[in-house]
Amino acid sequence: MSLRRETTIPDIADLERGVRAGERAVIARAITLIESRRNDHQKAALRLVQELLPSTGKAIRVGITRRLDPRRQNPHAAA
Repeated sequence: MSLRRETTIPDIADLERGVRAGERAVIARAITLIESRRNDHQKAALRLVQELLPSTGKAIRVGITRRLDPRRQNPHAAA
């Protein structure tokens, strides 16, 4: 029995509506989708961002990255 949970990609139209409505839980799911490294999530995230871009006005996208320490096995683990 696998301990990994099957994850499905949320409906992009539902995410778009929720983000536009300012629903915090939906915004959190959208951010999680965008941050995911899974290929299928990245494709869905691109679709979501493309749907939201026309209504952003003069907003700009900012990407924040950090250098991963190659000595750490899990980059998200607490130091």
